[in-house]
Order: sequence, then structure tokens, then C-alpha cells
Amino acid sequence: MKAKAVDKAGNFVESSIEFDVEKLPPPIFTDYPSTLDTDQFFVLEGMSKEGSDVNLYIQKDREQVLTYALKTSETGRFRYVADDKLKEGVYKVWADAVGKNGAKSEANDPIKIIVRPSELMRFGMSLITALSIIIPIIGLLILLIFILWYSWHKFKKFRNRLQKDIRRAENNAHMAFKKLRLDVKKQIDILEKTKKERELTESEKRMIKQLKNDLNDAEGIISKEFTDIEKEVKDG
Repeated sequence: MKAKAVDKAGNFVESSIEFDVEKLPPPIFTDYPSTLDTDQFFVLEGMSKEGSDVNLYIQKDREQVLTYALKTSETGRFRYVADDKLKEGVYKVWADAVGKNGAKSEANDPIKIIVRPSELMRFGMSLITALSIIIPIIGLLILLIFILWYSWHKFKKFRNRLQKDIRRAENNAHMAFKKLRLDVKKQIDILEKTKKERELTESEKRMIKQLKNDLNDAEGIISKEFTDIEKEVKDG
């Protein structure tokens, strides 16, 4: 610092003195949480130069910066306890110190605090997420079971109806063969009566035998086909 004295005659005297001004260091955060649940209170502790005051700055995401004035103890310690629980989000916290002479320090390096939902809320959210996946799967399984049951029920009704139709067709076929057998028998009887009047020719004898054999063979084949079809339907 320099001082200069001037008299009326214009004479002057200069004097200077040098002194060092100690720079006020920024506050140091000593204890704070890096993560916090929404059901917990935010508590921060730190140290600054003894006798100084501390300005604490808190900003959530890009919202307005909130400022809190804190007093330090004789040893320079300070402590901040939030009045309300913090909402979910990312917070940036920093501070500077103000000395007794009004000198202000630079701000310290900001810290980041992540406030997340409470453990109960996180469990609820996880449960909701799991249920949102499980419920549709259960619904699809129930729908699939219903479709399979309905298809089997319809197939069973169709199979029963088909079996009835096969039995009805089989009975009708047997009745038709019975009638045909009677008609053929009448023709054979006529030929048999003719045998009493005259000797049957070899061709007539063969025809009678062939008619009987063909009728029996045809009825046996059709009966076997009906039996095979009915067996396949039952097995299916």
C-alpha cells in the first residue's frame, strides 16, 4: 500500500507499506451421502476457517439454486440438516465461505447426490414391473388352455357324432345286404326249382355258387372297412 502527502507549496512525501492478505480457503465437505432415499433427511457436515460463515448452495437438476447461510463452530465445523425430505432427482451441492472481514472464498468443488425412491417404493415398482410381465403371460396361458379344452371338446363331440353316423351307415349297409341277400336267394330258389324240372347247366351251377360267394365276400369287406374306420376314430 502507498500513501502520498502534499503541502500547499506542492511539496509531497510518499510512503509505502507491504502486507500479506491471507486468502480465505473454500469450505470442505467431510460427511455426506452420495445416494439418499426419499424417506430420509439430507444431512451434510463440513469444515471451514474458524469464525467464518458458510453459504451452502443446493440445486435440483436444472431448477432454481437454493442458498442456506450456516454458522461455523469455534473449530470451524458446520452442519446442515434439511427441513424437508428431498424429492427424487439429482442434486448438486457446493459452498463458499465468508470471513469476519467480509472476504469471500472461492466455491468448493460441487458434489452430486442422487435421491431415489424409498426401498418400499422401489419394491412396489419392481413388483408392478414384474406383474406387468407375468399377468399377460398367465392370461395367454389361460387362453391357450381354454382353446385346447374347447378344441378337444368340439373334437370329442364330432368324434361321437361321427361314430354314431358310422354305426348308422353300418346298420344301413347290413340291412341293404340283407335285402340283397333275400333277392339273390329268391333268384337262387328259382334256379333250384328249375333244377327239379331239368338238369342245371354248368354255367348256371357256377353262377349260383359265384353269387353266394360274391355276396358273402362283399358283405365281409364292407363290414371290415366299417370296423377299421370306427377303430381309427376311437384311437384318434
